[in-house]
Amino acid sequence: MTWGGSRPHRHALSPERVTKALIQEVRAGRLDADAVTAVLEASGQRVPPIERPAGLTERESEVVAVAEELRHIGVTVTALCPGPTQTGFSAAADAAL
Repeated sequence: MTWGGSRPHRHALSPERVTKALIQEVRAGRLDADAVTAVLEASGQRVPPIERPAGLTERESEVVAVAEELRHIGVTVTALCPGPTQTGFSAAADAAL
Protein backbone atom coordinates (compact mmCIF):
# COMPACT_ATOMS: atom_id res chain seq x y z
CA MET A 1 0.00 0.00 0.00
CA THR A 2 1.39 3.41 -0.94
CA TRP A 3 0.51 6.56 0.99
CA GLY A 4 0.99 10.27 0.61
CA GLY A 5 2.40 11.63 -2.64
CA SER A 6 0.58 12.28 -5.89
CA ARG A 7 -0.31 9.36 -8.11
CA PRO A 8 -1.62 9.36 -11.68
CA HIS A 9 -5.12 8.58 -10.40
CA ARG A 10 -5.30 11.04 -7.45
CA HIS A 11 -3.78 14.14 -5.85
CA ALA A 12 -1.41 13.92 -2.90
CA LEU A 13 -3.00 13.14 0.45
CA SER A 14 -2.60 15.59 3.31
CA PRO A 15 -0.47 14.47 6.27
CA GLU A 16 -3.62 14.45 8.41
CA ARG A 17 -5.41 12.18 5.96
CA VAL A 18 -2.42 9.80 5.80
CA THR A 19 -2.31 9.70 9.62
CA LYS A 20 -6.02 8.87 9.76
CA ALA A 21 -5.65 6.14 7.12
CA LEU A 22 -2.68 4.56 8.93
CA ILE A 23 -4.54 4.52 12.23
CA GLN A 24 -7.53 2.85 10.54
CA GLU A 25 -5.16 0.16 9.26
CA VAL A 26 -3.87 -0.39 12.83
CA ARG A 27 -7.42 -0.66 14.19
CA ALA A 28 -8.21 -3.21 11.50
CA GLY A 29 -5.16 -5.23 12.58
CA ARG A 30 -3.37 -4.86 9.22
CA LEU A 31 -0.49 -2.68 10.51
CA ASP A 32 1.52 -2.76 13.74
CA ALA A 33 0.72 0.15 16.07
CA ASP A 34 4.34 0.60 17.16
CA ALA A 35 5.55 0.74 13.56
CA VAL A 36 2.90 3.30 12.63
CA THR A 37 3.77 5.40 15.69
CA ALA A 38 7.46 5.32 14.73
CA VAL A 39 6.74 6.35 11.13
CA LEU A 40 4.45 9.19 12.17
CA GLU A 41 6.93 10.48 14.76
CA ALA A 42 9.80 10.28 12.26
CA SER A 43 7.77 12.29 9.75
CA GLY A 44 7.06 14.98 12.32
CA GLN A 45 3.35 14.23 12.61
CA ARG A 46 1.41 14.48 15.84
CA VAL A 47 0.67 10.95 16.93
CA PRO A 48 -2.80 10.58 18.45
CA PRO A 49 -3.41 7.76 20.92
CA ILE A 50 -3.79 4.60 18.87
CA GLU A 51 -6.42 2.11 19.96
CA ARG A 52 -5.00 -1.35 19.58
CA PRO A 53 -6.90 -4.33 18.18
CA ALA A 54 -9.39 -5.94 20.58
CA GLY A 55 -9.14 -2.92 22.91
CA LEU A 56 -5.83 -4.10 24.35
CA THR A 57 -3.46 -1.71 26.09
CA GLU A 58 0.00 -1.20 24.62
CA ARG A 59 1.51 -3.53 27.25
CA GLU A 60 -1.13 -6.21 26.73
CA SER A 61 -0.57 -6.03 22.99
CA GLU A 62 3.19 -6.40 23.54
CA VAL A 63 2.69 -9.47 25.76
CA VAL A 64 0.41 -11.10 23.19
CA ALA A 65 3.02 -10.48 20.47
CA VAL A 66 5.84 -11.98 22.56
CA ALA A 67 3.66 -14.94 23.53
CA GLU A 68 2.93 -15.59 19.88
CA GLU A 69 6.64 -15.42 19.02
CA LEU A 70 7.46 -18.00 21.71
CA ARG A 71 4.46 -20.30 21.21
CA HIS A 72 6.39 -22.63 18.88
CA ILE A 73 8.81 -23.56 21.69
CA GLY A 74 6.04 -24.27 24.19
CA VAL A 75 6.03 -21.01 26.15
CA THR A 76 2.53 -19.97 27.17
CA VAL A 77 1.15 -16.90 28.90
CA THR A 78 -1.37 -17.90 31.54
CA ALA A 79 -1.87 -14.55 33.31
CA LEU A 80 -1.19 -10.88 32.71
CA CYS A 81 -0.77 -9.13 36.04
CA PRO A 82 -0.76 -5.34 36.47
CA GLY A 83 2.33 -5.36 38.69
CA PRO A 84 4.56 -7.52 40.87
CA THR A 85 2.78 -10.68 41.96
CA GLN A 86 3.68 -13.11 44.73
CA THR A 87 4.11 -16.48 43.03
CA GLY A 88 6.53 -18.38 45.25
CA PHE A 89 8.87 -18.73 42.27
CA SER A 90 11.78 -16.94 43.98
CA ALA A 91 11.56 -19.11 47.08
CA ALA A 92 11.38 -22.28 44.99
CA ALA A 93 14.33 -21.16 42.87
CA ASP A 94 16.47 -20.41 45.96
CA ALA A 95 15.57 -23.77 47.47
CA ALA A 96 16.66 -25.53 44.27
CA LEU A 97 20.16 -24.02 44.49
